Amino acid sequence: MWRDPLGNRTQPTLPGFRHFRKPRYTVRQSERNPHAAPNKMRLPPTFEALRERNYRLFYAGLALSLIGTWMERAALSWLIYRITGDSEMWLGLAAGVPIVPALLLSIPAGALLDRVRVRTVLLCTQSLMCAGAAGIAALVLSGGVQPWHILVYIAYASSVFAVDAPARHAFVVRLVGPTRITNAFALNAVAFQVAQVVGSAVFGVLMAQTDLGEGGCLVINAISFLCVLTSLLIIRETVPATRAARERPNPLDGLRHALRTPVIRGALLVSVSTAMFGFQIGQLLPVYAKKVWLEGADGFAWLRGAMGVGAFVGGVTLATRSSTIQRGALIRRYGFFVPPLLLAFAHAPSFDVGLAVIAALGFTMIQLHSSCASLIQTTVPDALRGRVSSLFTLSVLASFPTGGFVGGQIAEFIGAPWTTTIAACVVALAYTAIHLTHPTLRRAA
Repeated sequence: MWRDPLGNRTQPTLPGFRHFRKPRYTVRQSERNPHAAPNKMRLPPTFEALRERNYRLFYAGLALSLIGTWMERAALSWLIYRITGDSEMWLGLAAGVPIVPALLLSIPAGALLDRVRVRTVLLCTQSLMCAGAAGIAALVLSGGVQPWHILVYIAYASSVFAVDAPARHAFVVRLVGPTRITNAFALNAVAFQVAQVVGSAVFGVLMAQTDLGEGGCLVINAISFLCVLTSLLIIRETVPATRAARERPNPLDGLRHALRTPVIRGALLVSVSTAMFGFQIGQLLPVYAKKVWLEGADGFAWLRGAMGVGAFVGGVTLATRSSTIQRGALIRRYGFFVPPLLLAFAHAPSFDVGLAVIAALGFTMIQLHSSCASLIQTTVPDALRGRVSSLFTLSVLASFPTGGFVGGQIAEFIGAPWTTTIAACVVALAYTAIHLTHPTLRRAA
């Protein structure tokens, strides 16, 4: 048996041994996923990460569960806006509640993930979220829900999610291996946005065609957690994702590494800016639907769906090009499209134009978000993966609600369009400063 220059086994086809059969694999042995089970599935490059059996199972369960999650987000936003008399202040307050759990739990969660089995953590967090979703659904259906009940539930769910999100990032990397990380994160974004479209559509149908309303959406969300729990239970882990029990990772090591690594530091800053001022628009969609364009709940569902469609197309595009894309250049290029798109949406002359612009905004921001996530995961050493993943989670979980809270308070006084205008200007200044001070980010592969 002979080996070709990549180390793959092959056999000579002609005397003289000058010609070889086409190698079965084109990935070096050192780059393969050491935790993957043998798999002969052939898929197009767009779905390369789904060749791994364990990732396929996890992806299917997560995609179904995310549909319920998006239904819950739409239902809670609309519910608190309705029962508080169309108050932007309460809408912003609901968006700001997750800030405290994110600040308190994200970094300790990273240290935990570098020490224990990640799948065990995910089983616990998904079970806790399922129980909480069932509780708030029962309260809403009973008719006794108050605004403070919703805030308490959001705080509870955010606390669990602060541990769950970095665990999912670390678990995906373990399932697909180092060469398919960008493709896997792009496919995750696709599932996320398909779920947003489907969840928003189902939310609109339940609100318009049934008497269940927000409570029915919350019941479906509680049931959907069973999908991801089932997938976690049937995944076969060949190598335990554990560290020695005697080792106690320092929670601050991930922060030190991020501060000393310009590429990771720059990607985190882009994530913070996008989450705080770019995705802030998602928290103001009920205001645009009801007060700016007078479209009501149906218009709100259409806006969420349009943003999801754009993000879906962006995720598929990134997944298709994941093997050739230069992520640093993509972050720089698409980053400067965000401010003008925010301005265009804020001052769109009609609801139909707003739908088109929000779709383009979803396309752009999901590519930014997914590229930052995969760039961080391919740069960080495995021993610090959990702690650095928790920093990325913190950059989103703390920034997104902060932007939503501040945006809601400002919109109460000056309106949603001018609030979005201010956010667009801040995003433009932030992206410019980041790229000027982090030239290595622009050249990152």
